[in-house]
Amino acid sequence: MSSTWWRARDSVYLSLGAVLLVLFGLGVASGVSYYFGYPRLDPGFLGIITAFCVPTALVPGVVFILLGLRARRRERDLVEFAAWVKTYRRISLQNLGGKLGRSAFEAEKLLVEAVDRGFVKGFIDRTSEEFVLQEAVGEELFIESCPRCRGNIRQRYFRGETIVCPYCSAVIAQKQPTNPR
Repeated sequence: MSSTWWRARDSVYLSLGAVLLVLFGLGVASGVSYYFGYPRLDPGFLGIITAFCVPTALVPGVVFILLGLRARRRERDLVEFAAWVKTYRRISLQNLGGKLGRSAFEAEKLLVEAVDRGFVKGFIDRTSEEFVLQEAVGEELFIESCPRCRGNIRQRYFRGETIVCPYCSAVIAQKQPTNPR
């Protein structure tokens, strides 16, 4: 239940808030109608309605409406974030945090929430501190050492990425030209 609670949370909050605001409206309407004398209500009955509906419904109703709107905005932001992350096959958490204007830890928390909710599929490679999309898993290549200086690189990359040796600055894997057919 807790894993799917987020899906209905905004609707539940908004519905509860609407019900409480309707109760508030009924309490105010009954108080106003009693004041003007139409319809004739028993004053004892009016006290119960007004005491129950008016003070106990306005503040919680507004709070639930605001919580529902906030939950809906959070979900929309996570969907947009996940769509943006899907444009990368692999991205370092440090780079992701920099692009978001947050720390790598905050970016990781946001990413984990998007993965948990199923908006994006992938995993965090703890050896390189990078997020890798699930679709890109079979496409990875690995380079052990630089062919020019024999420096130990040990780096994963995807076709189309450029790898530069950190020791001799040689370009090892250049971007593949597209083959128009």
